Amino acid sequence: GIISNYGDLKAELQKQGNHFFFSHTDAVVIAHLMEEAYQGCTVEEAFVKALRRLEGTFAVAMISSGEPQEIFCASQKSPLIIGINSGTMFVSSNVEVFLPYTRRAVPLDYGEYAVVSSNDYCVRAISSAEQRYKEVVEVDQKIESVGRERTSTT
Repeated sequence: GIISNYGDLKAELQKQGNHFFFSHTDAVVIAHLMEEAYQGCTVEEAFVKALRRLEGTFAVAMISSGEPQEIFCASQKSPLIIGINSGTMFVSSNVEVFLPYTRRAVPLDYGEYAVVSSNDYCVRAISSAEQRYKEVVEVDQKIESVGRERTSTT
């Protein structure tokens, strides 16, 4: 994806004097925002704080050493789908990736994030952290656009 306010966020973080960038990719700013936000809060709270600072079109998935059994993921104008299998979860922007393993999926709408563990998931709105109840869909060969034409429900 593209984080359109990457340059402004990078400059702001560099001004603080304790953030050094060794890459020119826009995604690296997410890790620095997480580091900054992770002062006195949970990984999920820091993830949401960082997401709320980002502008653009992207899908992101992250694993933290603070909560290594969970995947934190979000969709902002870019597809993201959770694949569900017994004891296994998948996170991908492309449903075809996990079709050999499961046909059960939960597409995230734009502006949503999820916390995924090996046997459960919770979806919330980025803007409010309000929990969303998402229906599991059965993916068949005809569905090629799952997650590609999603709109925000906030």
